Amino acid sequence: MGNFGTAVTSLLDTYTKCLSLLKGTRNHDDGASSDTHSTLSASLRSDRARVRRVYASRLSKDGSQFERGDAPARSALRRIVKKLTTTLTSIVSHDGKRQPVRYESLLALSNGSSIEAVRTMNDLSSRVGSRSTISQSSVTPRTARGIQVTNNNHPSVDIDIDIDMEAPKVGAHQTSQLLITESQY
Repeated sequence: MGNFGTAVTSLLDTYTKCLSLLKGTRNHDDGASSDTHSTLSASLRSDRARVRRVYASRLSKDGSQFERGDAPARSALRRIVKKLTTTLTSIVSHDGKRQPVRYESLLALSNGSSIEAVRTMNDLSSRVGSRSTISQSSVTPRTARGIQVTNNNHPSVDIDIDIDMEAPKVGAHQTSQLLITESQY
């Protein structure tokens, strides 16, 4: 998974595979009620739509930085996809043995996965948004007061100067000093 957008697509595809598998198990699973089957199907659709909607919203808000994502967000989505895929594989292997699908477990996994995915997207959006705010800091005017201009032949003069300086980047531990010394008049 190259970027966060690819990871989200993989998660959405996994929800779709769950739905397809669920359709295939309907005829084989005589023990499950039609209501339980319908509830799980509706939940999978709803969870998939929620993930898609939140992703689209955050992508429109945060742009390409959100689509790229970061390591923690990509890793979190990979874990979610792996959980769902492992469960799907388990169902497929059990389906051949005619064991009933545990709908309640799938329902809990589907809901939990979408909640976790949305939380991951919200966290990523917060991180990307805070980076964006920092990088877009504007040039702010600052005033240096009481700067002393000295010359060996003339007395000191105190002056006020308006200086436009770029705001320091977060984490930069630099101090700016302004020393004006004029050697000749």
